[in-house]
Amino acid sequence: MKEAQYHLETEYKHLKIVNQYLMDVLPANLEQQIVGYLSDTLVNKLNIEDIEYYSFDPEKQILTLTAAFEKKQSKPLESNSLSTVALDQGLIGKVAKSLQTENIDNLRIHPEFEQKNSAHLSAVVVPIVTGDKLLGVIYCGSRDIADFSSQTQKSLNAIASITAIKLEKNSAIEQLQQTIEKLEYSGKIQDTLFEIAELIFETSDMQEFYERLHKSIAKLMFAANFFVALVIDDGDAITLPYAVDEVDEVPPNEIIPIDKAKPSITGYVLNTNKPLLASKQKMQSMIDSNELYIKGSLPYAWLGVPFGNPPLQGVVVVQSYKENVGFTKKDEQLLCFVARHIRNAIERMQARADLQFMALHDPLTKLPNRSLFNDRVQHALNSSKRDKHKKIALLFLDLDNFKQINDTYGHHIGDLLLVEVACLVKKCIRDTDSLSRLGGDEFAILLDDITTVEYAEKVANKVIKAITTLLTLGENQINTSISIGIAFQNLRENTLDSLMIRADKAMYQAKQQGRNRLVIDHSESD
Repeated sequence: MKEAQYHLETEYKHLKIVNQYLMDVLPANLEQQIVGYLSDTLVNKLNIEDIEYYSFDPEKQILTLTAAFEKKQSKPLESNSLSTVALDQGLIGKVAKSLQTENIDNLRIHPEFEQKNSAHLSAVVVPIVTGDKLLGVIYCGSRDIADFSSQTQKSLNAIASITAIKLEKNSAIEQLQQTIEKLEYSGKIQDTLFEIAELIFETSDMQEFYERLHKSIAKLMFAANFFVALVIDDGDAITLPYAVDEVDEVPPNEIIPIDKAKPSITGYVLNTNKPLLASKQKMQSMIDSNELYIKGSLPYAWLGVPFGNPPLQGVVVVQSYKENVGFTKKDEQLLCFVARHIRNAIERMQARADLQFMALHDPLTKLPNRSLFNDRVQHALNSSKRDKHKKIALLFLDLDNFKQINDTYGHHIGDLLLVEVACLVKKCIRDTDSLSRLGGDEFAILLDDITTVEYAEKVANKVIKAITTLLTLGENQINTSISIGIAFQNLRENTLDSLMIRADKAMYQAKQQGRNRLVIDHSESD
């Protein structure tokens, strides 16, 4: 009767311990926390002398000793003391493979017990299993023979089962969180790629495109220091059409030669055609070994990814001057993925810019065409209406005897002459003025916001002098001249058409008066 009561009391005591462990481990989110509750239960409540906890790696098919507790004192394990056990290796491996608990009364005579220097005489080894999936193994050792009762083994099995369920649940939650994070990250990447694709439709010029591109990439990684480098001069140099740097001043459209023997770090990426993820130490080592050089300040971290093929080839770069901010392989993979789309976006943006330029510029001289020039003249006229002190002048220019030059030397030389004239005239005017090729051998100049009539006359004489210089075109030396008509805005009839007509008439008067001269239209002018 007393023995039955003792067994009931023991069973009740163990049941309370198991239930308490269940309550304790329920809120634990990390394996380390679970192992902490496990050790406390086994050592302090079940009075087990020594325990070892092995976690199982299903990919490597090995068990790793990750925690050990001796004589009721937690013993921290250093990394070099972590031991590993293969499946079916010794007592631990046998239990792991069979998924069956082993209660050994005498370890000295047990064939699988390999710990020859152990003081343990008996042990219970319990697999941590959910279904048929192994998660780990608990080893409980004692310095006495047959120290583990069937009730202790039963409680250990129950605790191992609770541990397995909790570990599996936490793993499922962790995997779910990782899946959510990956989905969110993938969504972020997809949104960014859509943004980049849309930039060609939403931006008006390349500068705005690069600024918006920078903002898009900054959503995915640290990009306080960012630049895009493009290859130019048939691969002999790179230029930086866009660069933002917290430390160094970067000149707009800076050109950097590519030295094959010792390139800049950006040139190095182009030469190897591979991404480069480098720390400050790695960059310094490459500098010391003369593999490359750094133009400007040495950052703490640098990430550059090449994109495209000739003729549109470049590198997109992010860098960090902060010691606590670096880049990872994940950033490298991401920038590689984005870089492919950057090349397509730049190509389309440039193609659009080329089409817009061709629509508004003369294909031979690259000067504004009649449509763009008229728009600029109209804008200047509107501005002069708002400010009566503003004066504008329109100059019509026509080459003398151009047909004769074309007939004598051929259209190729005639085209070279028109290009040369455009260059010479451009040097005679301000950056704020506009020069246009209207068609054939006719050009026009808009002098905006001038102070005196004499200034327009001075510019015209300067142009005439420049054009009458002996010009060398190919193997030919050609003398030519130019006739110019000048008209000023009229406050009583301030229209584009009237101004253009008066300047054109003045130019024909210059032709009739012997060419190579200027004529000013004074009709109805104030």
